Amino acid sequence: MLKLSTTTSDRSVLSFHLSRHTFATQTIANGMRIKYVSKLLDHSDIGTTQIYAKIVNDELDKAVEQYI
Repeated sequence: MLKLSTTTSDRSVLSFHLSRHTFATQTIANGMRIKYVSKLLDHSDIGTTQIYAKIVNDELDKAVEQYI
């Protein structure tokens, strides 16, 4: 995110929400348990965090389809 913020001319693209979204998808993609990500993001409902897990699963599905 920091690298992106220094290379983009439109800083309005970067936001607090985008950084949380990026953190959640990257930590889940790298194997962190969804329960821990949910706690770190202070979500009261784990269902909110599961949205990020669905994004990761969709990406995995697309990657697998390329090799089938």
